[in-house]
Amino acid sequence: MPQKLDPWRAVHLGAAFAGGATLAQLPRLAAGVAGADGPAQYALRFERDEARQAVALGQVSMAVRLICQRCLKEVVYRLEAPIALALVRATTGADGLGLVQTPEVADHLDPLPLGEEPINPLDLIEDELLLALPLVPMHGVGECQAALSSGLTESAPATEVAERLNPFAALATLKSKG
Repeated sequence: MPQKLDPWRAVHLGAAFAGGATLAQLPRLAAGVAGADGPAQYALRFERDEARQAVALGQVSMAVRLICQRCLKEVVYRLEAPIALALVRATTGADGLGLVQTPEVADHLDPLPLGEEPINPLDLIEDELLLALPLVPMHGVGECQAALSSGLTESAPATEVAERLNPFAALATLKSKG
């Protein structure tokens, strides 16, 4: 995949790319993860949809290692993200502010304002991976060491576990005796 690409020309030509990108090629993602188990696999194509809208469509997936927020050990997450972008022209007005001419964009597409300058297609792929990251990474139920040692299991109801772990439960019994 080229490092710089004219998106409008790519749409005109129907350019399509597929391949892999290492974590080193995705520096913003690298800063937010503990590591990766292999490269990101992507497929990306530029075309016009049935409404004649310029679009970038594709798919990206990658296995990343994150820190579990319960046990603070690594957990592997499989990120899978569709790429569905409507390319819209952004212009600069007389006041120097960027203006976006927003045509009707299909519901399944996210608008991507672009000027006439080239873009790095790996930035699009990296953006989608960043959006696919979980807000609070954790091991699955029954896999996390912190959850197992604290008594959190799939079979124990949440209210029962909360009562066992509530540090103020002893105070409630003292209050009821007094």
